[in-house]
Amino acid sequence: MPIIKFVNEDENIEYAKEQDLCSLLCYAFDSEKTEFQGHRLVGCKPFGFPQEYMTNPLAVHEFMEFNHKRQYKYQGPFAKHRVISFTQQECLYLRSLKSVAEDIISFYADRGYVAAYAVHGNTKNYHIHVIVDMLSYQDLTLFHMSRGYEASNINAILNVRFQQYFVSKIPKYKTFKDRTFEAVPIDPSKIENFFEDVK
Repeated sequence: MPIIKFVNEDENIEYAKEQDLCSLLCYAFDSEKTEFQGHRLVGCKPFGFPQEYMTNPLAVHEFMEFNHKRQYKYQGPFAKHRVISFTQQECLYLRSLKSVAEDIISFYADRGYVAAYAVHGNTKNYHIHVIVDMLSYQDLTLFHMSRGYEASNINAILNVRFQQYFVSKIPKYKTFKDRTFEAVPIDPSKIENFFEDVK
């Protein structure tokens, strides 16, 4: 199963200044890390602005910064940062992570938070950066989800998507009496391409 890292809590990072949030977004949205076959695997919700805004880290930062300025007393921290990483056996298709990431940020956006994602495919293990604004754009209340609540909802999304997009190279074993049989691996070339919607 993919690993969910709660960066703020696990590494004691607060993103205490607006510049910290801007730097994080610029790092996550770096085109060398997020570009795949001419497509940028980045985005932001809930706003329905044109795609060029949703893939620009400075524009996304402006959306979040505007939200902070609406709550004029707010001093930070400014973001929650989560990283969901996959082994090579868990994820054969980098583009499949775009839909997974959009589902994850929809979870946050549906609860009132501006959320952005960036899929990084420049390392051996693909991973998704999720950056969530600390203030609700609906009522300007502080982020108040427990770690367990977030983890269970992200895992639920991953479980649904695993059935659709992921193929495990790890062999499955079944024991019958005293004999062990290895399952035949699925041939990825025979799986229907779910990713034509990525433009």
